[in-house]
Amino acid sequence: MKYERDIDGGWHAMERQHRPNSCGPASVKIVQKLVNDADLGEQYVRMQIAAFEGNADGNIGQGGLLVEGVRNFAAAGTWNVRAGLDALRPAVSYATYSSGDLAGGTVQAIAAGNASSSPILVQTSRRKPAITEVRWVGGGAHWVVVAGPLSHGRLLVLDPWYGVQYVTVTGGILQPYAPRNPVTRVVEATANWAPNVVIVT
Repeated sequence: MKYERDIDGGWHAMERQHRPNSCGPASVKIVQKLVNDADLGEQYVRMQIAAFEGNADGNIGQGGLLVEGVRNFAAAGTWNVRAGLDALRPAVSYATYSSGDLAGGTVQAIAAGNASSSPILVQTSRRKPAITEVRWVGGGAHWVVVAGPLSHGRLLVLDPWYGVQYVTVTGGILQPYAPRNPVTRVVEATANWAPNVVIVT
């Protein structure tokens, strides 16, 4: 784990996702650090999500070592971030907002588009962050953590792939997400905010 600085000078403990498609478990790990100030291994979260999905992401092999099982986060991601949050100790309470069902449970429907998640995400803070989905222009999806306001109308984004980022809020609406390379500051991708949000309450 390393510390990365935001544009206002704040420092954040960040550990990047371990697998190409483990942004969901890595986002849960980031939330655990923010809310409970506890360091939880990404592999533990992957295993909890895999168990919820009916797969095995790890098992005890010879010599008592944890070895990878049939659930492969290098090949496929997950929509079931709630299963990872449910495994956190101490427990974290949350609310789910979605245009569809995020792995069952009570879901409140909201309209699709950037405006849909904006009223929820602008309410976040470092102690009450949200895990939310972004959809890349050109295809693909990704989970990130939105963790409260920064200066000049921006929100802090803790991205398990790109690190500490931010998004501008204009008139209460989040602008498209455009993560930048931490060294060159060049925009590396562009995404729209999807109506799938799990916010700590």
